[in-house]
Amino acid sequence: MILGLLFGILSVGEVSRETMVLLSLNDDIERNERAMTHTVCEPCNDCKYTDCVAVCPVECFYQDDMMLYIDPVDCIDCEACVPECPVEAIFAEANVPAQWTSYTPLNAERSAALKETGHITEKQDAKEGPGCKKK
Repeated sequence: MILGLLFGILSVGEVSRETMVLLSLNDDIERNERAMTHTVCEPCNDCKYTDCVAVCPVECFYQDDMMLYIDPVDCIDCEACVPECPVEAIFAEANVPAQWTSYTPLNAERSAALKETGHITEKQDAKEGPGCKKK
């Protein structure tokens, strides 16, 4: 887990996006054995805060009118997005609460469907619709 060790030594701001991508390649062998991703869950619905998008080193976020989704193929499991979410909607796949497990396949399906039109790589204004439950 070279990337995990790196985060213990340097802060995210001190590591370039390119460096994180290159270091993540060293984790590919481990990752292939335990394919995991992160999942955007129900708290993002009708909120769409995009703080997480700005810190993603591999730009694996997609959006529709209601929420964000993580592409499980592109996600490198770096966890940079998790602390950035103000509604605590992002979980490692193994830690998704039982009531939201349906969001893991939903993220895969929606990110694939949104490849052409919904890729988001920069922070935008939050949606904060009536269903948003910001903490």
